[in-house]
Amino acid sequence: MGDAGRQKKGSYQPVGRALVGLLALLACVVAAAAPAAAQKRVALVIGNAAYKSVPLANPVNDAGRIAAALTHVGFDVVQANDLSLADMRRAFATFAGRLTGDDTVALFYYAGHGVQLNGQNYLLPVDGTFKSEADIRLAGIRLDEILQAMRPEKSRLSIAILDACRDNPFPAVTRSIRRGLAPVNAPAGTLIAYSTAPGHVALDGVGGLSPYAKAFATALGRPGLTIEDVFKTTRLAVMQDTGGQQVPWEHSSLIGRFVFQEGAANRPTGWEPITQSARPILPVANPVPDARALYRDFLIHEEGRGVSRNPETAADRLLAAYKAGDRQAEAMLFRSYRRLRMATRRAIQRRLSAAGHDPGVADGFFGRRTRRALEAYGR
Repeated sequence: MGDAGRQKKGSYQPVGRALVGLLALLACVVAAAAPAAAQKRVALVIGNAAYKSVPLANPVNDAGRIAAALTHVGFDVVQANDLSLADMRRAFATFAGRLTGDDTVALFYYAGHGVQLNGQNYLLPVDGTFKSEADIRLAGIRLDEILQAMRPEKSRLSIAILDACRDNPFPAVTRSIRRGLAPVNAPAGTLIAYSTAPGHVALDGVGGLSPYAKAFATALGRPGLTIEDVFKTTRLAVMQDTGGQQVPWEHSSLIGRFVFQEGAANRPTGWEPITQSARPILPVANPVPDARALYRDFLIHEEGRGVSRNPETAADRLLAAYKAGDRQAEAMLFRSYRRLRMATRRAIQRRLSAAGHDPGVADGFFGRRTRRALEAYGR
């Protein structure tokens, strides 16, 4: 009886080991799935179109399309349209309150009027009357306020997307407003995406959607693409859609890997990965399509040839010509920079800093730090 008992007990041991192994395997599966399950995806999507003096056609449609695409990939989306200044501030405050730290991915998408003023980007509510620089400062919302609300301690990953770079909609403040939006340094763990390159303008498109909204929403629907590949795919589609007139741009300080929609990589026809070291592609049908034209445009704005002198635009064009490989631009920056107006030199240093390269104080003196920053910028 005792032997029979021992034998019976022994006969159950393999089953016990299998059960233990199965439980251990299940525990590993649950542990592996826990981060994805616990990840909180929060999005605020705003489309401002009903401006008093300069209404827009597409932003509400753009916001709706993006909101639907984000919902499809697991974001808890709040969409709001045609917001006043007070409503925009309330929306941002509510959005910030939903961000809870390391488990959160935060995404903000804005379609509407946006302008740059003295290097700061402002998103404009629909109820503002913008007749002066002061009006924009008081009745616009600075981009850096939004980025502050999405700071690293509030979210593990922050994404800000600005489909807002139209031509200056307020001629009364033409002297103050610069063309397009200004480049901005992305805080750690942040990606800032512009629907077109800094200093350039975005197109409205046809069919009720902006080229950027259409391309980004489509890219979001492709399983397996990393966040970087989603934005590269978007850029390629926008360039193809606009004949090279519009080139989306991002500034990223992301750490780690993020995929909007898991699955086998589903890349569009003609998609090729772009290395991080690859230089940005210039528009093929842009008013300044090549390095020589960029340099000529720099001279026009630096010297005031038929236009008012504009150090901000001159700095943009000179840096773009240098990055595109123009030898005269390189010589101007490294050997003959003293020929540049002081305001242009300082604007160049500010842009180097905004691009993540440290030129030191924007004092107009191109010393060793500025030269190193220029070398890094041109790589």
